[in-house]
Amino acid sequence: AGAVIHYCVTVLSLCYRSEGQRYPPTGYGRQRQPCKIDRSGDQEAAMKDYTLFCVLLNQKFGAEPGKELKSLHLSIKERESTNPIVSSAEKLLKEYSSQASIAVLPFEQIGFEKASSFTDAIHSDILTRLSQVSDLKVISRTSVRNFKGTSKLLPEIARELQVQWVLTGEVQEIGKQVKVSVRLVNGVQDRQVWAEIYQRQLSAGEVFKIQSEITHNIIEALEMRLSNKEKKALKHIPTQDLEAFRLQAHGRWNLDKRTEEGMRLAEDFFRRSIAQDPHYAQAWLGLEDTLSLLHDYSYEKDERGILAEAEKAANKALKLDPALAEAYASLGLLHSTRRNAKAAIYNLKKATELRPGHAEAHAWLSWILQLTGHAGEGLESAKKAVTTNPLSQEAVSNLSLAWLINRDYETCLHEARRLLQLQPDFETAQLQEGLALYHLGKFKEADAALKNLEVPWLGNGSMVTTQLSCRWIGDAETVYEHL
Repeated sequence: AGAVIHYCVTVLSLCYRSEGQRYPPTGYGRQRQPCKIDRSGDQEAAMKDYTLFCVLLNQKFGAEPGKELKSLHLSIKERESTNPIVSSAEKLLKEYSSQASIAVLPFEQIGFEKASSFTDAIHSDILTRLSQVSDLKVISRTSVRNFKGTSKLLPEIARELQVQWVLTGEVQEIGKQVKVSVRLVNGVQDRQVWAEIYQRQLSAGEVFKIQSEITHNIIEALEMRLSNKEKKALKHIPTQDLEAFRLQAHGRWNLDKRTEEGMRLAEDFFRRSIAQDPHYAQAWLGLEDTLSLLHDYSYEKDERGILAEAEKAANKALKLDPALAEAYASLGLLHSTRRNAKAAIYNLKKATELRPGHAEAHAWLSWILQLTGHAGEGLESAKKAVTTNPLSQEAVSNLSLAWLINRDYETCLHEARRLLQLQPDFETAQLQEGLALYHLGKFKEADAALKNLEVPWLGNGSMVTTQLSCRWIGDAETVYEHL
């Protein structure tokens, strides 16, 4: 809704500056920004902002909104309001309520701006270490990063993510030393149960020791027991190069966006990380994931041999750490991209066996299971991905698709609209919304959602559905336009 107000103010201010111009610039009613607000889910706020815009427009120019803006207003008015953004995630997470659960919120940086990448890296590594504990459900970084800089209280965050425990932290670089402050809170009772401050020499070895100690203290506070395998994993030092560690964390953060720009940035960060430390398995994994996803999302063809390079990166990561769950997940993604379903399913299942809380492995497994006709299994994997990554656009997208394939179109529509709340510019979400509307017989709404939509990996799929919708509503002219 705020973007609608911003749009209105922008248009009016531009016109105030142009003396003698009675009407707003041509095409103001065709601005795409209101479409994003339409998909934000706040129906009441959108209606109020539209009314305010009409009043201001009439007072200043004696004009009315354009045809497309009026049409958008009508479609929002007639649309059923959507549920809160994490409602379905809460429902799924309650199925696993007996399991100990924790959300590690993004750490705050103190002092110099350069601490930002370092802070992200520490936060990411603590998440990875905690996720090695099989009896602990750890919310994925893709979901917790939505609470960076939030003003919400910890009990409210715990309720949204359906976790018992919340960890907060601060990182500060002081000369050649690093200071890390952490606090573990019972999210249900809003009660601090443990806090500690670590100040050590700024080196990769000391930083990983801090993270290992933090993880062990959390496990002790939760009164959990670790297997010998888990104890060894928590003490693991993946790299001795601090800069390689920073660059890898930045690469993973950008890759999580699943946009072309994010993937291009991620590729650069991972390559730089490998250049710093060629023996850093996580950096090789990141490069493999990025190259595979660039091809899978149709952002790049295989003209420069990116799939062959991705395979080499995956094999390198496996050679460096044969027991790494992420390595199997990355290899599964690569086989999925190459349409080798049997190998993809094997490796992705292996990854989830080694790390049951591996959200991305569950999401990728869900996708390939759905493509190969295993609708029920695909739905279960999609649900598991959302339990540990409830605010991930990829996890929610796969869940929406799973409901579509299982012919639960109402739930598919709900998840698609929740996905548009998470990321309004995500074309796949708009596609799934249109497909669900079409199967529900809401052809006019389906046509509005799919009109002029371009989804690179789909080809002409959205256009075909638009034609079918127009055919059902008797709009022969539009059908012919698309032929």
